[in-house]
Amino acid sequence: RVLEGLSMGTPLTLICAEEGMPSPKTIYNWMAEDEGLSSRIARAREAGFDRIAMEALEIADTPQEGVERTDTPDGPRIKRGDMLGHRRLQVETRLKLLAKWDPKRYGDKITQEISGPDGGPIQTVEEYRPTEADEAILLRIAAKRDEIRKSREAEEDAE
Repeated sequence: RVLEGLSMGTPLTLICAEEGMPSPKTIYNWMAEDEGLSSRIARAREAGFDRIAMEALEIADTPQEGVERTDTPDGPRIKRGDMLGHRRLQVETRLKLLAKWDPKRYGDKITQEISGPDGGPIQTVEEYRPTEADEAILLRIAAKRDEIRKSREAEEDAE
C-alpha cells in the first residue's frame, strides 16, 4: 500500500495517516534496515513525482468553468468563466513541490559563469604580470613606507 500510494504521488505522511498504516518513522526505520525496500520506495517516489508532473500538465490543459459572484448595489452579479487563477495556483504548487522533492529532475538549472576582463580567462596569481603603472604605484608605496619608518626611528632616537 505504501509503494502504491507513493507511486500515485501521495506523500508518505498522508499514506501513514490512513487507518492501520504504520507511522512514517516506522517506514524510515524499515528503509534503514532493508536496502531493497529503500530503493523500491525511491523508485515509487520517482513514479509519483512523474504522476504529479502529468497532473500539472492536465490541469494546465483543461479549462475549469467556475462561477464568480460579486455583490453590487444593483444586486448580485454573476460571472461564469475559466478559473484560470485557480488552475495556475494548482500547477505552480505542484511544480514548486516537485522542484523541492526532486530538484535534479524538476528543479531549475542554475549555472554561474565567472570570467576575466572582456569575457577572457580569469587571471590567477601565478599569471599576474604587473604593468608599468602597477610597478610605479608599488614603488611609491614602498618609498612612503620607508619614509614613515625613518620618521618613527628618528622620533624614538629623540626620546
